[in-house]
Amino acid sequence: MYPVQFRSAARWLPAVLLVLLLFWLALPRLLGLAAERWLDVPGLENLHVDIENVGAGHARLREVRAVYTSAGGYRFQIALHDMVLTIR
Repeated sequence: MYPVQFRSAARWLPAVLLVLLLFWLALPRLLGLAAERWLDVPGLENLHVDIENVGAGHARLREVRAVYTSAGGYRFQIALHDMVLTIR
């Protein structure tokens, strides 16, 4: 009786594990794209966030680039490299 139930689970379990692995590997890229949309600052023309990895309570950003135009018309280009964010 039990082997029949385990056989049906054995058919779809590798596919589910593969989908979860692909999602986990794509998570930093997805979070970087989402951060570019969430951080909507007036005057910010361009924002690029490259996330290296995400862990429990921290994230490591490989690069953050932005182009900001001030109210006076001045244009600033900002680049930050190798940042660690800790969430408490």
